[in-house]
Amino acid sequence: ETSLSSDEDRDDVPILTERQREKRPQFARETPVDRAQPPALITREDITNLITALRSTNETLQQQGLRITALEESMRSKRSATRSRSRSKT
Repeated sequence: ETSLSSDEDRDDVPILTERQREKRPQFARETPVDRAQPPALITREDITNLITALRSTNETLQQQGLRITALEESMRSKRSATRSRSRSKT
């Protein structure tokens, strides 16, 4: 349903039909550019705090990964022990 316009001033530009425009998502609230807040200045302290927080998060994730690995290995060894006991009984 998209047609291409080939005016001399423009290269092939897709033109949406009315039906396609209706199907496009409508955003409930858009902030106009003139009301947008200016970008916040980031200080060296902000960056230092961010790096510290990221390191802490990384350490926590590594510790959790080790715990999960240990738990998985424990569960595997229990399963194999249970299987070998049930095989020896039969």
